[in-house]
Amino acid sequence: MELHIFNTPCWNCKKIIKVALLDGELGPPNFNKETIQIAQQHGVVIEERYSKMGEEKYLANICSSCHQIWGDFFFGVSIMTNQMNEFLFNRIAFY
Repeated sequence: MELHIFNTPCWNCKKIIKVALLDGELGPPNFNKETIQIAQQHGVVIEERYSKMGEEKYLANICSSCHQIWGDFFFGVSIMTNQMNEFLFNRIAFY
């Protein structure tokens, strides 16, 4: 699997943040401890948060500026609007 780190605008404050996805489509709820550690070493903020939209608590990318969750909903919107390809920052291969 490859860990992809993207620079993308925060939905809330619009500042550019780093988000991590496995194989470009699986978010932090699918990460193991090693994956979280590697993402954090590359500047990604990952925390367990409660999502009002999803009505559950899960690991998510977090904006380092305004501390808002960049969760599954915003990931889906970015994929559907093809924003992710524009913002690929780094691919880290590991298995």
